[in-house]
Amino acid sequence: MYQDRLVKEMRLEGIRTREEGNAFLERGFLKDLNERFAVAPHHDVDLHRPVPKGVDLRSIFCFEETRVVDNDWTVRWNNRIFQIRKENRVLPPARKKVTVQEWLDGSMHIVYRRMEVAYTELQRMPVKTVKPPRGRAQRTPYKPPPDHPYRQFKVRPLLVASPR
Repeated sequence: MYQDRLVKEMRLEGIRTREEGNAFLERGFLKDLNERFAVAPHHDVDLHRPVPKGVDLRSIFCFEETRVVDNDWTVRWNNRIFQIRKENRVLPPARKKVTVQEWLDGSMHIVYRRMEVAYTELQRMPVKTVKPPRGRAQRTPYKPPPDHPYRQFKVRPLLVASPR
């Protein structure tokens, strides 16, 4: 219920950016929210678990989508094109799925089999070089010479047997 109120209050204040939203929260919205809904804990013991070693929270709290690698080792995401570089230890094959992550700091990451893949962002799609088809010489239909065996064939009259 109150989450909907936050959106409406921000709209009324004319807030459009993340910085303006954070300033709005600090000005008093959070204080009002805490006064209305805060509940004192039964115990003062912090029961949160520590973050396991090797876990990067930035890769968990991010925008993430699965994409398919094109035949030219490019990946498209949000109208952007990423070219996977050949020097990767594990190169994802064409037509396989990779995970594209945009972390909250704005950095982009492509992950294949839990390993980050090196890439280069392309400004535009490379132009395909089309090789002209190998032209065959204009062929003329085969015309057999006058002494060809099928020209030597003569039609003989058919002999019909007389009825007895």
